[in-house]
Amino acid sequence: MIGKIVAGLAGAKAAKGSGGSGAGGALLGVAGATVLRRLSLPALIAVTAGGYALKKWNDKREAEPAPAAKPSPRRKPKAN
Repeated sequence: MIGKIVAGLAGAKAAKGSGGSGAGGALLGVAGATVLRRLSLPALIAVTAGGYALKKWNDKREAEPAPAAKPSPRRKPKAN
């Protein structure tokens, strides 16, 4: 019971920090705590490694400059 309250508060605070709804974050926090409690150790390790890899990929993607847009070639108007 106390774990669900703590997870809900943590989820609400995280959602407010990212610009989302506090109630939605609280629901995700409680659901996340329930799922984590039911995972086996290998599954927990796999989820953690996947989250870490996703974060690194996203950080790398955001650090790269956006490619410059190529101008499209202009077509000649069709003669009727």
